[in-house]
Amino acid sequence: MRRVLIFQSKLFVDGARDLLLSPISIIAGIIGILISKDNPQEHFDEVIKFGRKSERWINLFECQEHQDDSSTNLEDLMNNVENSILKQAQSRKVSAQALVKLKGVMTKIDQEITKAHDRNKNEPEDSAETKE
Repeated sequence: MRRVLIFQSKLFVDGARDLLLSPISIIAGIIGILISKDNPQEHFDEVIKFGRKSERWINLFECQEHQDDSSTNLEDLMNNVENSILKQAQSRKVSAQALVKLKGVMTKIDQEITKAHDRNKNEPEDSAETKE
């Protein structure tokens, strides 16, 4: 179940990143055409670089190996948060009430991710017939 939650979280972050990059890439392209006559793709190339870097950080399908000890990704961040919460719970620094609230928040996040995933599954895909 833990891996499912991690994967769903990665899907959410990946989707949010894609939603942001789509208009940003269009704006970067337009700015490049209007402002940078010498190198109109300069701003768009920066968007692409950011996309590649964020792709490695999200590591959706666990294809990226750590480049070195200093590189982290989304799963590392999630593991750190989880370990911190567990340590605090074990040392009783987090009250039982706080743990209940945290579980409630995690459940709500999981429900929102599931709803978003279900909405995406129910949306019709663009097919060749609709484009003709």
